Amino acid sequence: MKHWYRCNGVVVPLKVCIGPLPGSGAFVAQWSSAHGDAQPRDILPHPNFLRLSVMLEPLESRVWAGDRPVWGGIIGAHHFRICGPDEHGRWTQLSRCDIANIFLPLDTVRRFARLAGLDDAQWPMVAAFTQDRRVAELTRQMLEASADPHPLGLHYCDGLMTALIAYLLQRYAAPTPASTPMPTSTYVACGLQGGPLRRVLALIREQSGRDLYVNELAAQCGMSESHFSREFKRAVGMPPHQYLLQQRLTQAQEALSGTDERIGDIALNLGFTDTSHFSRLFAQRFGQTPTQFRRAQRTEVQR
Repeated sequence: MKHWYRCNGVVVPLKVCIGPLPGSGAFVAQWSSAHGDAQPRDILPHPNFLRLSVMLEPLESRVWAGDRPVWGGIIGAHHFRICGPDEHGRWTQLSRCDIANIFLPLDTVRRFARLAGLDDAQWPMVAAFTQDRRVAELTRQMLEASADPHPLGLHYCDGLMTALIAYLLQRYAAPTPASTPMPTSTYVACGLQGGPLRRVLALIREQSGRDLYVNELAAQCGMSESHFSREFKRAVGMPPHQYLLQQRLTQAQEALSGTDERIGDIALNLGFTDTSHFSRLFAQRFGQTPTQFRRAQRTEVQR
């Protein structure tokens, strides 16, 4: 799997890279980049596997056909698509990104399809990026389970994988298998994209430690509050206040693992009202308190 990423131009270390899981034989990976890259990248086939590409935060991208860009825009958080084993294409990552890829063995998918009374050829296929919070939540839980040092951590992750495969077959089973290039015309146009959306997302990331109000963000785009809120959710996959909270908690993770700052100082610097409020929200999001998360990170480094 790491070789596949390197061949696709991903040079940063993967945040998560596990597999094959004991029952499903699936692989789970997560990679992120703090900066965009204007250089087009090839997406190579992955024989005998379906690949779920799940956006964990919004991504501005461009899709290429040969040397010609044929689509560009923002793909919102919690959106995913399923790529067939022979699919290939070219794309450009124009913004920071956080992407999970799940590789499902075709033999496993076919086995579950038969259990559901489906034909072997009825793979779940989602050609265009589609918002689905259940897929995103199961993916998030798998990424968290992969970091659990407990001996049964991978088995727990495998149970989540079973739930994901069953859900995909119930919800997205295709009439026939398809091997199609990355779609160029099935993305939904949005009224908030390009430069205005980039400015808003950058403002939220850069000033996540203070309260940002919708009217301030809307003014950046020349929109009314109601219109901005609607278009922001459509583009990003969540309301502005929820995206701000996600950014704060992500930055808190980075501070906990990369600095020796006191937890109370991290909470106050990121705009939380107090340490207990911060700890409660952090635990709800990541399944660990800040103290437990920092301890686990340090234990992992020492290994």
